[in-house]
Amino acid sequence: MALHRCPPGPRHAVVDRVGGREIVVPRILHLIESLGRGGAETVLAATLREMEPTRHTGVVAYLGGPADLRETIEELGYEVIDLGLRRPADPRGVARVRRLLVSRGIALVHAHLYFPGLHAKLAGWRTRVPVVCSLHNLMYEPEIRIANPRFAPWKQVPLRIGDRVTDRLVRPELIAVSEAVRRSAIARLGVDPARVVTIPDGVDTKALTPASPDERAAARRELGLPRDASVVAVVGRLVPLKGHATLLDAVARLRGASPALRLLVAGGGALEPELRALAARLGVGDVVRFLGPRGDVRGIHAASDVLAAPSLSEGFGLAVVEAMAAGLPCVASRTGGLAEIVEDGATGFLVMPRDPADLADALRRLLGDAELRHRFGDRARAVAQARYDVRDSAGRLEDLYAAVLARRGRPC
Repeated sequence: MALHRCPPGPRHAVVDRVGGREIVVPRILHLIESLGRGGAETVLAATLREMEPTRHTGVVAYLGGPADLRETIEELGYEVIDLGLRRPADPRGVARVRRLLVSRGIALVHAHLYFPGLHAKLAGWRTRVPVVCSLHNLMYEPEIRIANPRFAPWKQVPLRIGDRVTDRLVRPELIAVSEAVRRSAIARLGVDPARVVTIPDGVDTKALTPASPDERAAARRELGLPRDASVVAVVGRLVPLKGHATLLDAVARLRGASPALRLLVAGGGALEPELRALAARLGVGDVVRFLGPRGDVRGIHAASDVLAAPSLSEGFGLAVVEAMAAGLPCVASRTGGLAEIVEDGATGFLVMPRDPADLADALRRLLGDAELRHRFGDRARAVAQARYDVRDSAGRLEDLYAAVLARRGRPC
């Protein structure tokens, strides 16, 4: 990769010296809502690990809230700044981001999720710093409102207006994590298709690998699972939109035919008491294990036969890609980015959202056929390596930064 040697300026930093010459690269601000262990935050940390320091240097800022990944990102050499906002919509966010752009000499800001994007666009407009926004969700599609009071119509309308107005004011470069998200942005926000590029989230396919028989046995011992159990896993926040209630209903339908069935529920959220009560009412409380938030899902993958993703709406599907990299077949809802990731009948099965009978039938087919699971798992691993490796997505982002800066008259 060619080194970018730029004339020093207020928005550049010296990162190295080669042959007596300084390597001067642009400073990039990565702006996100929090540094908790959500999908966007996890992807950011993994992507930063793979970025080339001779192409740019960076600062990471978050609006406030959890900071689980702060130490991880600081160990990569990034300065991490808590903007200290009480809530993501705090109007003081624009001024704080603007001051950060000026004080740190930022050449470009890359924002993730809605409110970081809103603050970044307004701050970039005031400072003439170019903005890149990553779109992770289908937040303007009707299905996201299902069992989701955060996106009631009266709340969704002002968010959409704010997005449209700031988009027209600043004209940021937009990154969609799936073609479904790209289509939604074009249709719902009216943005120019030329300004929306699809770059799927990436995972570390070298670290996420299929488990050996010994690793599988050890993982099951650690989780207290029988060696011969039929294990389904679901990974994600415990919120209505993730469809856990549909999965519990499907497990109840499978219980009689699969007495060795076990369900691992990895993730935390306010819905846990309600889901525990539902499992008890359905008569499957003894086969469901609520594991809470997990910083490392490799043990879950090693212990499992199938991953389920019964989401009602999903912009991408990071948990599915991680499981595919680990060689697991997946059963996922036919919605949003999940329908692009899972190859129906080749890496897993796609089922209708909120249809427990359809979900139960797909799980039954996989749990009852070891050869099919292995064939689907091998194909899933190959697809993850080819399409969703974090090294590829990091390189595409770096190329995009360089192109944006060149178009804006900052050729580094």
